[in-house]
Amino acid sequence: MIELAFIIIDEPFNWLPGTTLTDQTDTSCDKAGKFAFVAHGWRSSNSPWITKLIEKLLVYRGGCVIAIDWGFYADNPNYLMIINRDWQKVSDVLTERLKSLEREGVSPDNIFMYGHSLGARLVIDAGLKFGPNKIFQIDVCDSAGPGFLFYDLLNEPKNAAQNVQCILTSMDGGTTFKNCHQNWLMGICGLVQPASPNYLCLLTSICTAVDEKISHNLCNDFYISAFENNFVANNRYECPSAMNIEELPENFKMGYMETRRSSAIQGNIPAPTSRSYPYNVIS
Repeated sequence: MIELAFIIIDEPFNWLPGTTLTDQTDTSCDKAGKFAFVAHGWRSSNSPWITKLIEKLLVYRGGCVIAIDWGFYADNPNYLMIINRDWQKVSDVLTERLKSLEREGVSPDNIFMYGHSLGARLVIDAGLKFGPNKIFQIDVCDSAGPGFLFYDLLNEPKNAAQNVQCILTSMDGGTTFKNCHQNWLMGICGLVQPASPNYLCLLTSICTAVDEKISHNLCNDFYISAFENNFVANNRYECPSAMNIEELPENFKMGYMETRRSSAIQGNIPAPTSRSYPYNVIS
């Protein structure tokens, strides 16, 4: 049996644990309305960013949010055990959840998914299994890098949804692959963030992954801040890449609030960050 909980949160911010939408007869979830999934990463099932993001999604998106609580596995300090034994089992359950919602009348065009670190891996993998480009939109923050080399060589994340936005913030905890529709290279070329206390020591984040302010975990703070603060594309650090997008819509910005995203805009997009909240840089 897989130890996993789907927690439905509706617009009055009611937390209602359950395993199927039909069990939640007392919620305001409308099967014709919008649904969002939020997946935490390694050793972060109780991180404050989860509640903050859910609040933002309820305000700016509406509908219902489904928090994926897989802390039974993700809170295991043995990272290798999770990636070799557990995470794809959880992904399979999440895939079945998506199929169940579709059978109950929820349109994939109304589904949005967000994940950080190993949670990013969950939502991408489930999106791929659910069906190529079926889900409307997936945003992922610094997908876990260690242990996923062969997975990244064999899979194409941009097929997990109609549009997949990847935000990269670290070179150690996060992936180095840039294979989404929009690959945001935050801070110093997506490698390290000025707000991180160890940004001069690029090789320590995987060992201190519970630190909320390392470059890897700052990704969530940037994404949440971006609901109200603009992280505008700007190659301030002259990040070298043949994949950099040369022409973008004016003031194109990272995050959920950018509505001009499409499969026609593909490639790497640098955006500088600052040392303190709200972390964006006003040019």
